[in-house]
Amino acid sequence: MTKGGIFYMNYSTDFNGWLGKIAADFTYEHVQKTMTALAKYYKENSTSGQKLIIGYDTRFFAKEFAEFVACIMAQNGVKVFLANRCASSSVLVVSALHKKSMGALTLTGDEHNAYHLGIRAFDAKGYSLTDQQIQSFMDQKKSKKELETSLKKWISKGFIEPFDPSICYIQHIEQTIDFSSMVSTNRVLFNPMFGSAIHYFDHLLHEKGLRGYTIDREDPEAFRKIEPSPSLHTKQLYEDMVFHGSDLGFIVSPDCTTFEFLIEPHQLTTKEKLVFLLELFYEKGKSGQVLLSDTHHLIGSHPIKNHFTFTHVPEENFQSSLASNSFILAVDSMGRFYFEHHGAPDALLCGFYFLEMLNNKELTPKTLHQKLNRIKGVH
Repeated sequence: MTKGGIFYMNYSTDFNGWLGKIAADFTYEHVQKTMTALAKYYKENSTSGQKLIIGYDTRFFAKEFAEFVACIMAQNGVKVFLANRCASSSVLVVSALHKKSMGALTLTGDEHNAYHLGIRAFDAKGYSLTDQQIQSFMDQKKSKKELETSLKKWISKGFIEPFDPSICYIQHIEQTIDFSSMVSTNRVLFNPMFGSAIHYFDHLLHEKGLRGYTIDREDPEAFRKIEPSPSLHTKQLYEDMVFHGSDLGFIVSPDCTTFEFLIEPHQLTTKEKLVFLLELFYEKGKSGQVLLSDTHHLIGSHPIKNHFTFTHVPEENFQSSLASNSFILAVDSMGRFYFEHHGAPDALLCGFYFLEMLNNKELTPKTLHQKLNRIKGVH
């Protein structure tokens, strides 16, 4: 993990944001100093009438810090849409783009420690902000004005407006995914790991008349008792699939950045995920540039490579490459998938795409295995 020390909280290039241990590095004082600099950045890089979207996931104290950050922004003259339920970074960025906001902030954490909390910041086009971009806005002097932390007061003044982040994202999914092609059976087992996906995946499936099983969603407090990386829980996922009679399993990280997908006991590799997605895009008539971190050489001999343009970019320039290139799909060194129009990895959208492919009415168990074996054979 690469970190820079120019702020009161460390900026992590793996996390793509400011990250720290709660009550040690991640404190109210440190958050206020960094967020005051971000407020100045957003004010200078926005137009009149734009607001900033702020949200949080199910991490310990994420909601409370999101409200605190909203008050900091309000006191610095930045008007805010504040999420009224937990949401992932991708959900908030999609909402920000839909509302033509000045950007989005997410209170979330990484996938290594449930007691770490961080802030991801995105600009008006949905791409990650870095410490270098806001370094010039840092002020070493402590503000003499006491921070007003009453959410009720800022709402009454019109600086903070609660909003439901699920509305824009669900609309985005409905425009992207063909739910009519899916089979209404209990084939799918979904595990949101007590994270923000609890409001965005099975809820929409049920609305569409589709069925499945969902586990680990009832008690967000239990989040702090598990390692938040999906890759560490695939064995348990498969055991739950066998218990419920499911042959497809989907487990997603709390902020919906990474995921694992199982077809019976087989855990899809990053290469197999990529090939599956590109085959679906090709069937949908979509084409374009695919950005890959230079740590990946994924396609091999698969003929799908003839229908897309592949560009390898240095990992240290991956985020800036997202912002400066037109792409249909991108994969970073951690196996996170990014889709066109913004720079927040979206494991939720991956899950919907995989259901469209693998829970399809035209795909029998036999042809499903043939499809998987063909993709597994690509080198």
